[in-house]
Amino acid sequence: MKRKSKLPIILKTILPFLLTMVLVIITIYGFVIPKIGEILFDQKKEKVKDLCKNTIQLAEQYYERFRNGELSEGEAKRRLIERVRIMRYGDELKDYFWIIDIDYTMIMHPYLPETEGTSMEYFEDSNGYRVFYNMSKLVKENKAGYLEYTWQLRDEEGVIEDKISYVQLFEPWNWIIGTGVYYSDIKRNTAEVTEGINFALTLISVLIGLVSLYIIIREIKAAEYRQQTSEEREKLISRLRTINTELNMAKKEAEEANTSKDQFLANITHDLRTPLNGIVGFSELLEDSSEKERTIHFSEYTGYIRRSGKYLLQMINDILDFSKAKAKKITLERSIFCLNDVISEVVTSLSFFSLEREIPIVFEAEGTFTVEADEMRLKKVFYNLLSNAIKYTKDHEPINVELKQSKNELLITFCDRGIGISSEDQKRIFSPFVQINRIKTEGTGLGLAIAKEITELHDGYISLESEVDRGSIFTVHLPRDILTEEEVSTQRPPVPEFLKDKKICIVEDDAISRKLMILFLKRYEMKPIDIPSGTEFLDYLKTDKPDIILMDIQLPDINGMELKEKLKETGAGEIPVIALTAFSSEEKTEELLKKGFFAVCHKPVDSAILLKRLAEALRPDPPINSD
Repeated sequence: MKRKSKLPIILKTILPFLLTMVLVIITIYGFVIPKIGEILFDQKKEKVKDLCKNTIQLAEQYYERFRNGELSEGEAKRRLIERVRIMRYGDELKDYFWIIDIDYTMIMHPYLPETEGTSMEYFEDSNGYRVFYNMSKLVKENKAGYLEYTWQLRDEEGVIEDKISYVQLFEPWNWIIGTGVYYSDIKRNTAEVTEGINFALTLISVLIGLVSLYIIIREIKAAEYRQQTSEEREKLISRLRTINTELNMAKKEAEEANTSKDQFLANITHDLRTPLNGIVGFSELLEDSSEKERTIHFSEYTGYIRRSGKYLLQMINDILDFSKAKAKKITLERSIFCLNDVISEVVTSLSFFSLEREIPIVFEAEGTFTVEADEMRLKKVFYNLLSNAIKYTKDHEPINVELKQSKNELLITFCDRGIGISSEDQKRIFSPFVQINRIKTEGTGLGLAIAKEITELHDGYISLESEVDRGSIFTVHLPRDILTEEEVSTQRPPVPEFLKDKKICIVEDDAISRKLMILFLKRYEMKPIDIPSGTEFLDYLKTDKPDIILMDIQLPDINGMELKEKLKETGAGEIPVIALTAFSSEEKTEELLKKGFFAVCHKPVDSAILLKRLAEALRPDPPINSD
């Protein structure tokens, strides 16, 4: 009797759930996911088309400079080629552009430089499709369009995948400029969406299943104990209301977080243009100047370029530091330094960005303070606070920076007369990705969050006083016990004599990086030997052996780790090798050290650190380090 009474309740509860899940699954996997795949494919196609058109516009600018007599035709072409060669985009910043003329000769390919200057008319992909012949035919007929073929996956030799590219003819020089997207990228994005949907469906299924089970139990108990039906029903309704409220709150928080991250991505894209504009602009001014003008303005322009570069690097470091902070991986590297000098350096570097708006920055200190702390990270705190003050300060209004000591603390105050911050916004100003959007500004939205984390690691905190339209005062409170009476050395240690005349082999495919390293080593009377590829380096070792090797990890023909293994075959296995890499993760550094590299220097390479590593490598029993 009891079994008969339970069965209708179970069926009544389970059947709607199963029917709903079947319909949802059919809808999602039969219609939604395929549609998402189509949308992603169309978006990728449109993106590569827009990128290609932007590159065509860039070519038109250089052609216009040639027509105006500003550049020779050869120089205009050379600059355009080198500009396009380094252009990258995509999730890993490895997607690229290429240039080929309409008569099939390869002009530029960043990952296959060996094809440059050769005819590609009869080149066939893995399916026998004549890629460049059909590319030329397409632009001759339609000026632009899409092609599908198979191609090497970016810089991964031997990996061939399906690809769709957009190409367009640049008629003045009869050049075809193109870029493309791999189908594997689209499939991966679709798979990520599918994975998220699978997780959501699983979660919903489990939740509904649990709720259904709960309802079954409740209904059975209700049949057995009808007196308690009303009470149990009220409890269930109350619980569902609570869950609904929590879900709404969670949804709101998720939407706010998503909006903040979208804003962050938009802002970082715009903010990259400011330092890049300074670097490119002043570089072109130097390049186009007469010898006399170059002599007069060299120090000024290179100063602007260096500061813009540091600003760009600072933005990248902000993102890395925030990731480390979220992973609780920030550790302080304490040293003894003059706090006044660090603040003065920050003020000087940021004065460059305040010149245009005529915002004076005034720094005052109630004495000289020598401290033992993490100099680099405290400098980041001051940099972030002062750059924020410049952003939000009205033109011509001053910013005051003050360093003083109270009974128990060191106080560094940044006072501006800007737009101010409302009391409501002050509650969230130190949260990541948050920006106060009363005025349009650039930035990552991470600066204050990072400053807060670093200050708290020093057992301090940041306070804020602000009034809308009257300005803000940010004060960094540091504990007094970081003060020290030890003397600070302001002299850079001399370069060891034993480094002079040492043969330093530079294995680096990037010509600019090689040139910079050559000039740097010659300054200290070392003998640089520059080699652009791993293959040429192995040939060099057949006739000569250097004292030490500086090796780029991302070489185009043989990557650095493979090349390091091949040294044993040439009899050069005992020569110290310092890895040069743009990958700054601790995992990558540990991997390289385990592979036998003496040390790891991260790009952009710090000259002082490189000198230190060279000295350590060439003296007896050197320690292994990475920076």
